[in-house]
Amino acid sequence: YNTPTRLAVLIREICNSVISQAMKYISGPEVFNMIASEEAQECYEKLDRTLQVCNAFKDTYVLYRDVAAAQGGDGWKMKNDALFVRLDAFRERCRDALDFTRTVIQFSKLERIDIGGTKGRS
Repeated sequence: YNTPTRLAVLIREICNSVISQAMKYISGPEVFNMIASEEAQECYEKLDRTLQVCNAFKDTYVLYRDVAAAQGGDGWKMKNDALFVRLDAFRERCRDALDFTRTVIQFSKLERIDIGGTKGRS
């Protein structure tokens, strides 16, 4: 994998593997089932952990790309957009689900609030 083309294929395959494992960890239907069964906090934690793993993979790539460039040579001359298209789309969907779950958690807190009149609870 000493050519940019081969390295690009390898990075895309790793991205696909990360996405596949994340889908096994928490799938779309599982998100809604957990929310429906009032396990929104656990769902939030799983989605957050999934995003952390995806972000860590991309950050690690950037770190080692910079290390390779600092050592001289050609470096890794590839566009990040081409490498991480699918992973970025997956991360965006995870962020959307995370925002939705956060909203559900906030609204579930609202149902427990007692609102009194001007003289307190009646």
